[in-house]
Amino acid sequence: MKSFVKKPASSLQRTLALGLRRFIPSVEVAVALAIVVTLATSLLYLASLMSPELALLWDH
Repeated sequence: MKSFVKKPASSLQRTLALGLRRFIPSVEVAVALAIVVTLATSLLYLASLMSPELALLWDH
């Protein structure tokens, strides 16, 4: 079996990881947030199909 050796993270990666940890404590929370954001965006888009005022959000 090969042993997998992880490369040391750069200081920027380490700082980003620590910053994210402060806001997102676990993988489960990150997945839940992703699902909620996806559902909210989908619902907003579907609502914009019904309402011309909301459709302006998607026109750039």
